[in-house]
Amino acid sequence: MALTECEIYFKISDFGRFQEKLQKLGGVLKGPYKATDFYYQPVRDFWNPEARTIRIREWEKPPLPATIYITRNKVVEFGKRKYWELTPPYSRLKLFEGELETGKEVLKDLGFEPWIVVEILDGRLWHFPQEGWQFYLALEKYRTLGWVSRMGFVGTSPKGAISNMKEALKKLKIPSGNAHIKSLPVLMAEKQGGMKRASEKVVLQAKKDRATVNAKVKAEFEVRLKRFKKKVEKEWLKQEKEHQKEEKARKKAQSKPARKGGRTPAKKPKRKKK
Repeated sequence: MALTECEIYFKISDFGRFQEKLQKLGGVLKGPYKATDFYYQPVRDFWNPEARTIRIREWEKPPLPATIYITRNKVVEFGKRKYWELTPPYSRLKLFEGELETGKEVLKDLGFEPWIVVEILDGRLWHFPQEGWQFYLALEKYRTLGWVSRMGFVGTSPKGAISNMKEALKKLKIPSGNAHIKSLPVLMAEKQGGMKRASEKVVLQAKKDRATVNAKVKAEFEVRLKRFKKKVEKEWLKQEKEHQKEEKARKKAQSKPARKGGRTPAKKPKRKKK
């Protein structure tokens, strides 16, 4: 049976106290990390970042190769909360590992352009090895946004994963109002004006597409009109020829002498000269 991964984002007001809670729950810290995510969007389209994203991550700590990730997920609602269900096999699927500039060229060649940049100034990943809890929690400090927690559960169904997640949120005493309604890329995009640029891009592209469609429709209409005119002209010439033929036959018939008794009078024989 395929496993389902569900995530939720929420704000952290007291970082130190929150880490103490994680330790009391039996959490194991897997080491700090630091990275920068360069998010991209299709040149001629706009991907809803709550549904799918593509980015290249530049790792600073640990010093790993730059990695392109594509993520596809959907929003699911249980109670008053929104969760993001990551859809296999696109749950952070790796497309590339190597040099940062090479990865950027790959994205450009695939038809993507830079969108927003997200700096993770400090990141800490916690795991909970308790039986029945396939659970992780990432604490990440973002520039302009501060500390945010990304909690994820794995289960055989979204309902099962979210049920376990609710239990963990209750134990961590996280108020429902602290959960982000929007996904992290959307929050960061709004901070950087990325959503506005995206909407303007969509409108502009729609206008271009509409103009292209209108031009194609106009060109096709002109071709069809030309064909129609040619067909009408051909039909008119045909009818005109038939009319002229009929008119000629009618005039020829009128030019003949009138018959008496339905017969043409016999010609008188010519007299011979004496």
